[in-house]
Parts: sequence; structure tokens; C-alpha cells
Amino acid sequence: MTQLHVDFLPASGAAIIVICVTDNVISSSPRAFEQQVSFARDIWRKIAETKSIAGIPAVMLLVSSDAAGRAYADAMQEFPALVMINDYTTAALVNAVRVLFG
Repeated sequence: MTQLHVDFLPASGAAIIVICVTDNVISSSPRAFEQQVSFARDIWRKIAETKSIAGIPAVMLLVSSDAAGRAYADAMQEFPALVMINDYTTAALVNAVRVLFG
């Protein structure tokens, strides 16, 4: 996580953390899942530790295009709000937003 990410958190009304483990991401970087989960944990920890943003809603959005999606979700049980979608396209993201925000 960079300081730039941290600087935006106090101005946010919510945090949506995206982890993308689609086939093309994993094939280009086998450690992509671990790196993204580490980043997500840093954000989650920063939210909990920062008085001005403690308690803001935070959602993990997991993008997985294969059957391993459930295993990825199971590996992130510490995140209480997890939404899984099967593609990182505009249509899939719009559908997720509709489900989350109506």
C-alpha cells in the first residue's frame, strides 16, 4: 500500500477493495493473489487503526474467472464482507454495483 492510498481513505465514505485473480492475471503473475491479499489486509488494518475512518463500510470484491474462486474466497475469511464476481468487465462491475447499492 502506498501513502497515496492511505491519504484517500479519510475522504471516502466507504472502501471497495478489489482482488482480481482472473486467468490472465494469474498467468502473468503467479503471486498476484498473495500480493493483492497483502494489500487488502493493509487497507483493512489501516481502516481499523485510523480514528477518523474506523467503522467506514468496507467490501472486498473478488474477481475470479475459474472454479478456484471459492478457494480464493475461503482463503480470505477475515474479511467480513466479500462479494465475488466472475469477470472483470464493465458489465460485471455494473452488476456488482447494482447488487450492493441498488
